[in-house]
Amino acid sequence: MRLATAIAVLLATCAAPVQADLIDGLQLYLPLNGNALDASSNGTHGMNSGVTWTHGYNGTPNSAGFFDGSGTQIQVSDAPSLDPSVMSMSFWLNLSSYDGARQLVNKIGPNGDISYGSEIDATGKLFFRISTDGTLGGLTDLAANTVIQTGTWYHFAGTYDGSAMRLYINGNLETSTPKTGSIFNSATPLMLGRYGYFPGWVYHGAIDEVALWNRALSASEVSQLHLSGVPEPASVTLTLSVAIALAFCRRRGRIS
Repeated sequence: MRLATAIAVLLATCAAPVQADLIDGLQLYLPLNGNALDASSNGTHGMNSGVTWTHGYNGTPNSAGFFDGSGTQIQVSDAPSLDPSVMSMSFWLNLSSYDGARQLVNKIGPNGDISYGSEIDATGKLFFRISTDGTLGGLTDLAANTVIQTGTWYHFAGTYDGSAMRLYINGNLETSTPKTGSIFNSATPLMLGRYGYFPGWVYHGAIDEVALWNRALSASEVSQLHLSGVPEPASVTLTLSVAIALAFCRRRGRIS
């Protein structure tokens, strides 16, 4: 996109309310486009252990990780960016098979070092999980209503704002529950396809576009995320153009 065109498009949005910037608060973004590199500004790259590459949720080849159910995983070493006090977690999954609980994206270690995570249980329901004290007893498991089917892509988004947990499936709010306190700061790595509590319950299927934020996304942001995905990192030039255009929009009172 030419610079002048980009600015013109951005300025045109000042005529209507502007959607929130999904880059705001983004702490980790693993597009899984044939590698485990972090495309956020933090550069917290993952280490791939046996994960291969398959078609993503949008049909693009080599744009999702495939976990074969044998314990293949992607692990991201612990970092301050992975230890928010409030958060949002988003990813796509396509389950190949299961015969019990299976782990998806987790920062869950031994009892006493439990932070947050996600899993599917033996009935086919997805769970968003948060502990504020690091213990299994203090872990809140928020279950979705949807029973997922194998061979189908689903979008998962869990948010926590310090007063409530919310779980969205395919852009729709399915369930919520009150919860207070800061998320426990765990020293456990972030894991895709398994977790650190014990070596079982490994995942068999595809995962795409894993992203974490240090804030709770709104319902409209989750809907936008489901429809459009995580924005691709902008070039330096385009980022400056966006900053200029957004400043102009703010002066006109179109966004805060």
